[in-house]
Amino acid sequence: MKFKRTFITLTILALMALACGGFGTAPEPADAPPPPVEEGTSSETGDPSSNAPDAVLNLDDAALYDLPEDVNSYLTTLEYRFEAPGPVTGAVRMESATQVEPYETTLEFKTEGRAVLGGGELFTFTQVAGTQYAVYTGFDCVVGAPGSQENPFAVMLDIGGMLKGEAQLIGEETVNNMEAYAYAITQDNIDVNDPAGAGVETINESRIYIARDGGHVLRLMIDGTGRVSVLSGDSSLLGDVYYELNYFDFGVPVDVQIPSECPLGGAVDVDYPLPADATDITNVSGVVAFDTGMTTDILINFYKAEMPALGCSAPQETITPQLTTLTFECTSGTVTMILTPNESGGIAVTIFKP
Repeated sequence: MKFKRTFITLTILALMALACGGFGTAPEPADAPPPPVEEGTSSETGDPSSNAPDAVLNLDDAALYDLPEDVNSYLTTLEYRFEAPGPVTGAVRMESATQVEPYETTLEFKTEGRAVLGGGELFTFTQVAGTQYAVYTGFDCVVGAPGSQENPFAVMLDIGGMLKGEAQLIGEETVNNMEAYAYAITQDNIDVNDPAGAGVETINESRIYIARDGGHVLRLMIDGTGRVSVLSGDSSLLGDVYYELNYFDFGVPVDVQIPSECPLGGAVDVDYPLPADATDITNVSGVVAFDTGMTTDILINFYKAEMPALGCSAPQETITPQLTTLTFECTSGTVTMILTPNESGGIAVTIFKP
């Protein structure tokens, strides 16, 4: 999908930061963990009617990362920061609101210091009323057709996470205004073969909190040290990192709006003729992209017929099995079109002025 490719291009570094459990030491030492639950008080006794928690939590169980049942909205926050002597600092912070049905979501990422592209960046991704919108510092609003409805619990904690094995119960706490079971995350719970966990050096104190009612994740907090180039800008630099992901305000209505920088109704302004079946249309700073079911030959003939109306001459053609390039000399300047096969059997088209 063209919009997804654009979206990934703009945000892959930020999403790397979000997908992996960050690792670092908090500025101040955390309180001592609650005492362990005594043996025999958990559901490992086999009593299905017991409300006691499991003594161990299976972090490999995908069901752990399911959305809460009977909840139609919730908020998410993320703080992921790096500190090293120098001083070298970097941080990514996220705020998100999601409505499950009808599916609407908005995520706002802010970077500081050396994080991602140098800090001071703002990225917003929104899906509302069947359309996706992406706004990134220095770019025009990108508008695209809706993507699949993602489960942010699974995306942040399972698909993009690096937790594995079993976590031990250490007590109960109130987290995000809900009663929760706290489980310790240790170095043994980090999959260093996963890209998200590859930079982990040490873990000091880390926990995952599971709602007492509902069994869903409320918070993942990890303190330790590591090498996180997306925050530091230096893959060899070892530093203290702090990561905290929260889910809260379950069932509180959210108001997801189209970003003010984007056109209402999802219209995409394009300066070039488009085939009638064009889909996934985007226009990022004058670079137009879309998908079509036309064959390459039909598409070439389409633009040979349409582009003269824009003051363009017959194109120069470069055709290979992998892609076709059309170069038009127009009164407004040179226009280049790149045609490549897409995943659905049609053609992905990109139009730009070099």
